[in-house]
Amino acid sequence: MALSLVLLLLLPEQSAPDREALFEQVAELVRAEGLPTAPALGFALRVGDEERAWAWGFADVDDARAATPDTRFRLGSVSKCLTGVAVALLWQRGALDLDAPVQKYLPDFPVKEEGVITPRLLAAHLSGVPHYGPGDRFEPGTYHKVADGLKIFAAHPLRHAPGARSTYSTYGFNLLGACAEAAAKQEFRAFLQAEAFAKLGMTDTLAEHPGADLGPAASLYETVFGKQIEVARDDIAYKWPGGGFLATPRDLVRFARALEAKSPLLEPRALEFLRTAQTTADGQSVGYSCGFRVGRDEAGRVSLSHGGAQTGAKAFFLSYPDQRVAVAILVNHQASPIGDGRLAERAAALLLAATAVK
Repeated sequence: MALSLVLLLLLPEQSAPDREALFEQVAELVRAEGLPTAPALGFALRVGDEERAWAWGFADVDDARAATPDTRFRLGSVSKCLTGVAVALLWQRGALDLDAPVQKYLPDFPVKEEGVITPRLLAAHLSGVPHYGPGDRFEPGTYHKVADGLKIFAAHPLRHAPGARSTYSTYGFNLLGACAEAAAKQEFRAFLQAEAFAKLGMTDTLAEHPGADLGPAASLYETVFGKQIEVARDDIAYKWPGGGFLATPRDLVRFARALEAKSPLLEPRALEFLRTAQTTADGQSVGYSCGFRVGRDEAGRVSLSHGGAQTGAKAFFLSYPDQRVAVAILVNHQASPIGDGRLAERAAALLLAATAVK
């Protein structure tokens, strides 16, 4: 480790120049390890009330359009974090009963012979609703509200009895989002915009659909037979709650404010719900609460995180809410390794150590 970084880590409180040097050190770590795996990489961090954002590479290679801190990237399953906060907010208001059958909100959704599906079970992938399957039929251009996407899987049998075990399912989050939409009595995207994004200063987050103005969004890339190529945008409007949003990394670290003790959105009991991993029917923790993976580092600090991967994109969001430290890394290539979270964890660890937060 460079001597300058070691000295920074030993400082209990840092002057502004020292903090800026640290932030640049962390950004350089992320750039050096993340950028070679994708045409463009966006990175943001937040420590307390301070935030910084960077971007490197090309948002569009053919047009030589450089990535900037204002470039939007696909979030993939990091979108589940947004849905998790929406669910906690509706539960806090008494609008959503986490333990009611989903038919309370969606009367036409088929009752399953395997057992009762509830929003709480959906929130932690405990419902048994399947993930993507080879026979699923997609109809691009036909998804205009969250409930439109339910037709893809509504008739599928559950993979197991609800509560028996954890089965990761984006479809399950689509169903959860549809329940939230019905409970809010407001379109899902509009609810998030008004009740979360606007209050957190998230000016560059939106749900993707074929008619949307995506602004300076990053183009999408894959590697085929060893050659990096741009790929067309597929219609992901069927899965807004589970994987259909775009954002800048800067917006994601602003979103982390919703998870902290002085959250502008959530009361203590809702925050506790989001930071408490659910359990199976026999009491086994699944390490997942409601849209967040719940972890603890070696110092016992609670973390909330999620990765995402989809056509032409990888993403990772990580928050230490008690320490008010958050990082977000987004790229425009699905094969990038940043989605496993290790790079985000290393960046956050340096920030936690250097800022002397306990």
